[in-house]
Amino acid sequence: MLADAWTWIANNPAVFRAALSTHLWLSGVALAVGVAVAVPLGIWLSHYPRAAEVAINFAGVLRTIPSLAILAIMLPLLGTGFLPSVVALIVYALSPILINTYVGIKQVDPDAVDAALGMGMTRLQIVARIEVPLAVPIIFGRLTAEDYEDAVAADPRIDALRERIVCGGDKAFTKEYHGP
Repeated sequence: MLADAWTWIANNPAVFRAALSTHLWLSGVALAVGVAVAVPLGIWLSHYPRAAEVAINFAGVLRTIPSLAILAIMLPLLGTGFLPSVVALIVYALSPILINTYVGIKQVDPDAVDAALGMGMTRLQIVARIEVPLAVPIIFGRLTAEDYEDAVAADPRIDALRERIVCGGDKAFTKEYHGP
């Protein structure tokens, strides 16, 4: 089976490069937007426990929605193409990054924060110079391969559907990519 895959790649390098490029672009955009939204939100939520409870539970609920359902919701709203797929992947990227950021900030030693307050640091300085640097290993270190899979990797059960949505129904590409 692996030999067949290598043979197909060797016989279809342009199609493979296009599919790989699309997948990497989708993954990169989803992860970048996920980090840009979830890290600041997680930092903010770590200082407001009631809001954190609601936001983290909501993110958890979003993560339980099957990717096929998210794509089905995106299709009438955003049509076909890159945007609905990237929005669906962003939904999956938010939860692990948000939770890891919240946990990382909450696990910062309170004595370090008290020392910073005692030295006259403002709340923003404490976040930027104490909490975030101490939390970075937890924020990004706990993003396991499984979290990455859930967040940005393709779900093999719906690859064909996702490719059709991303390609905007381009039957020539999807037929060549997935076979007849």
